[in-house]
Amino acid sequence: MKVLIIGGYGLLGTDIYNYFKNSGHTICRLKKEECDITDIYSLKRSITGFEPDLIVHAAGYTNVELSEQKPMEAYNINSVSMYNLLSSVAESEPTIVFFSTDYVFDGEKGSPYTEEDRCHPINAYGFSKLIAEDILRANYKKYYIVRTSWLFGKSGKCFPEVILNKLVSSTQTLNVVSDQIGSPTYTEDLAKGLVDLLKCPYGTYHVTNSGSTSWFELACSIAQKKRFLGRTYSVHCIK
Repeated sequence: MKVLIIGGYGLLGTDIYNYFKNSGHTICRLKKEECDITDIYSLKRSITGFEPDLIVHAAGYTNVELSEQKPMEAYNINSVSMYNLLSSVAESEPTIVFFSTDYVFDGEKGSPYTEEDRCHPINAYGFSKLIAEDILRANYKKYYIVRTSWLFGKSGKCFPEVILNKLVSSTQTLNVVSDQIGSPTYTEDLAKGLVDLLKCPYGTYHVTNSGSTSWFELACSIAQKKRFLGRTYSVHCIK
C-alpha cells in the first residue's frame, strides 16, 4: 500500500511513518518546506506526484492557547486545508485518515465521551478541528476521523517533555492545573492502533490509551520519576 503522511515529521506523524515503513508499505511524508497544506496547488502537486492509496492527515495548528490569539491562522491551517485536501484527491479518491481532538467537546460531561455525543467546542482550536471534521464528513466517503487526546511521545514537543524541562531548569515550585482530565495517549500505541482501525468501517472513532488523569497528577508522576537525580521536585496544584 502507498501511504502519504501529511505532518509526517511531527510528534505523531513520525511514529506513523516508522510503523508503516517497518510493515513494508511504500511511504512518503511531506515536509512543511516541500508542501504548504494551505496552498491547494502545492498540496495537489505532492499528492498527484505520489498517487497514494491512503493519506494520513496528522498536520495541524495544535497550540491551543495561541489559537485564541491567532484564530484565523488556526482556521486556515486546520480547517481550510481540509478543503484543499479534498479538492486534491477528487479524482483518485484514496482513503483519508484525519486526526482530530477531544477539544471538539466542552469537557462538561464528567465521563468519557462517545462518538455519538454532541460536539460543543469552547475555544478556537476545538472549533477549527470540528470544522475540518464537518468538511470531511459532508464531502467524502472513504474517511476515518480519529479523535484522540493528550498525545505524548519521543519525536516532538509534548507535555511530559515540557514538565521535565521545567523541573530540571527551575528551582521554584511548578504550578499545574488539576481541573482538566484526559487520557494521555502514547503516539507509538496510536500508530499501531491505526492499522487495526483501517479494518473497521469508515466513520468517526475515539482512540486513546486507557485510563484518565489530570494535568496535575501527570506532572506529579513525572516529578516522582525524576527524583533519582538527587533533587526533590515540587509541583503545586492550581485551579
